[in-house]
Amino acid sequence: MSKPRQVGTSLRTAPASAAPPCREADAAALAAAEAEANSLSLLHELQVHQEELAQQNESLQETRDQLSASLSRYVELYETAPVGMLTLDRQTTVLQANRRSREMLGLDASIGSKMIAHLNAESQGLLWRAMAVATPASPGASLVLSSRDGLRSFEAEIGVGAAAGDNVALVLTDISNRVRAEAKLARMREMLELSNRAARIGHWSFDLEPNRWTWSSMAHEILPIPSDLAGDFEAGLVLIKAGDSRERLRAAFAAALRRGEPFDLDLQVLRADGSERWVRALGKVDSVQGREPRLYGTLQDIDDRVQAERIRVERAEAANRGKSAFLANVSHELRTPLSAVLGFSELLARDEAVLGSEMASQQLGYIADAGKHLLALVDNLLDLARVEAGELKLLLEPVEIGPLLAECLMLISRLAEGRRISLPCSDVAAGLVVLADRTRLRQVLLNLLSNAVKYNREGGSIAVALTCQGAELSIAISDNGSGLLPEQLATLFQPFNRLGAEASQTEGTGLGLVITRQLVEAMGGRLAARSSAGLGSVFTVCLPVAPGTGVPVGAEVATGTDQHNDVMLPLLRVLYVEDNRVLAEMMRQFFRRMDGVELEIAGDGEAGIQAARRRRPDLLLLDINLPRLNGFEVLALVRADPDLASVRCVAVSAIAMDSDVERALSAGFDDYITKPFSLGTIRQLVDKLRD
Repeated sequence: MSKPRQVGTSLRTAPASAAPPCREADAAALAAAEAEANSLSLLHELQVHQEELAQQNESLQETRDQLSASLSRYVELYETAPVGMLTLDRQTTVLQANRRSREMLGLDASIGSKMIAHLNAESQGLLWRAMAVATPASPGASLVLSSRDGLRSFEAEIGVGAAAGDNVALVLTDISNRVRAEAKLARMREMLELSNRAARIGHWSFDLEPNRWTWSSMAHEILPIPSDLAGDFEAGLVLIKAGDSRERLRAAFAAALRRGEPFDLDLQVLRADGSERWVRALGKVDSVQGREPRLYGTLQDIDDRVQAERIRVERAEAANRGKSAFLANVSHELRTPLSAVLGFSELLARDEAVLGSEMASQQLGYIADAGKHLLALVDNLLDLARVEAGELKLLLEPVEIGPLLAECLMLISRLAEGRRISLPCSDVAAGLVVLADRTRLRQVLLNLLSNAVKYNREGGSIAVALTCQGAELSIAISDNGSGLLPEQLATLFQPFNRLGAEASQTEGTGLGLVITRQLVEAMGGRLAARSSAGLGSVFTVCLPVAPGTGVPVGAEVATGTDQHNDVMLPLLRVLYVEDNRVLAEMMRQFFRRMDGVELEIAGDGEAGIQAARRRRPDLLLLDINLPRLNGFEVLALVRADPDLASVRCVAVSAIAMDSDVERALSAGFDDYITKPFSLGTIRQLVDKLRD
């Protein structure tokens, strides 16, 4: 604004002769001054108003800019909102739609299109009804719309506002994924329900607060649960059979609540009709911070499975008993002729005619070796049957390894000498004592040592290493033979699998290692094997160390002799009751070589009783399977007779099962000899009577 021009008066000195009258001049000057003052005041007011207008103009411009920015933000928020936002008229014409709604509805959802055209019949009715009652707080509606991606589900919120006039605001939230997930979950629940019904699996839960059980419909069918059953914990336990089942469930609940341990129990339950069934109960605890724990789980009817398993076990046991009986019968039938083969071989080996002929001695050796091999096969089959039938009887006691190992090394020394295989010294285990069955441990060591000889190379060696670690003693027997391939090692303990050795001249049955491992495990130990092709094999027996055995436990080995004694011996009477004439003749020829012994043979049980009563024997050798009276019946009559009650009675039988031996000893026999037997064993019986 230009500054107002200042107006003033110029005072000039007039000549005295021309001066106007004083009063008129003053009045004019005063008027001029007042006019000038008014002009200045008016000009100042105009300047103030002009500045105020400029400030108001700037404020309006700022407001206009703010409104423009706010509109831009609103448009941006509207366009970029994560939900669909539309404005419809009462005929569902789309008046306004943000980007999300356009994406939801597809290309056809342009301004001016009908919203109703995108809905299925059910959703059309829902939309019309919702629009008819639309208020600022109207309830929503679930709509199914057709889009370019197929059918999609939306949650629609419908309302009106003061600024909307007669139009309707629509907010769409895409719930297609949720609807599909719910549909999938519903299908899964239906499938689970069908599966549970087919498998007869029910569900249960128990809330500590308010101390209440919840059962599924299938659980009701399984138990079933009475409708008047109280809901507390103790009332639910009534459904479980009293005794072991109920107490195990109570303990499982307590452990789950205290330590969070899940449980899996087979229980017997009581049904409403009083019958019992087996169920499988699984459970775990659900602990949520801030509220009492809840237990939940499943209940499955396994009664059919348990009964089927019981029948299977009974059939398996019956089959096992049948197999054992078959093996026992086969053993009996084989042992009887083997007794003759081995017995006469032993007698012939002492005959002077045989001793004078190298060929006869060699041929007799072949016969004896074949008989012993057949006997070993029979013994192995019986041992395998005993282990599988659970009839293997063990006497676990402290056994000193040193003497036992020395005995086993001595027994295989002849076999080792034949192949020029060096053996370790026999004092490698001095003072080491294990807890084992001495007879079975001897069998284990002999089998491993004999295998180390048989499968070794000519001129090889065998090593025995013992390691004591804590409460376990390891006995490692190694050879430097051909060894085993990895695939052979994997099938090492399969019955009758000789890993190709059946094509060689090495004798064997394929049962030795199988029985050896089972014997070691039955004594609480382990048998491990490792081998390298071309380098040899190592078999390690691990057994528990005998507790509290500070002093080594010795073992005496008794051996018989057939040498004649020139000292006059007292006469001993031996009665042998045997229906097999070949074995009777073998025994007769054997006793002819013994001084001071008188042998009488009876062919059946009745004849045996008569012979015993006629001339009381010092030793009664009694076969079990006898005609007329069997061995047990003869024994009973002997023990009932006061004159015979003290006679030493020894069973001599081809029945070799442990249960049969126990039965005989329990019946009153003093000893039990299994056919085929060594004649040295009979000699030992006679020598004991003379001691």
